[in-house]
Amino acid sequence: MKNFVYFLLFLCCLAFGQDHGRPVYVVDGRDNQKYKAVRIGDHVWMARNLNYNSGIFNSSWCNDCKVYGRLYDWDTAKKACPEGWHLPSRKEWNDLIKTVSFASRLRSARWNNGADDFEFDALPGGYLFSSGLMGTDYINVGANGYWWTSTEDVDGNAFVKYMGSDYDEVPEWSQRKSRGFSVRCVKSFD
Repeated sequence: MKNFVYFLLFLCCLAFGQDHGRPVYVVDGRDNQKYKAVRIGDHVWMARNLNYNSGIFNSSWCNDCKVYGRLYDWDTAKKACPEGWHLPSRKEWNDLIKTVSFASRLRSARWNNGADDFEFDALPGGYLFSSGLMGTDYINVGANGYWWTSTEDVDGNAFVKYMGSDYDEVPEWSQRKSRGFSVRCVKSFD
């Protein structure tokens, strides 16, 4: 009977993609970087910010890529995820937030007030305000994290989700597509 119960638990873990004894990793074949993947609600998310260098001049930037991943403009962000993955929509982000209830449950334990209950490992990578001849302006690195959605607003901008250590909501704001924000990829199930 005991073995049968273990077998049922194993099947449940497989069905829901959660084998807490063995994390699932995805290797991006374009550059061989490895990303942990976690199921949260109905979606499978990369548990680290994307760090793929698209090679397109002035469309992705690094402040501390090993820790925070790259920042992307919106057009590059839409194409940056590896095959089988995509930039999440505003709805997919809202589903994630509804499932976890509080931002602290997504924030990395390495971040102030982070619990990381879902192994999402969100870190405060800040954002890129502008990049040009006068230099690059990184804003709120170490304080807030910002992630693109694939959803445009009525003004031709796109929505960004953000987290800070001082609040437990995951609000959004509309931003110019030329600014640089982090990317989390979500698994495509077509």
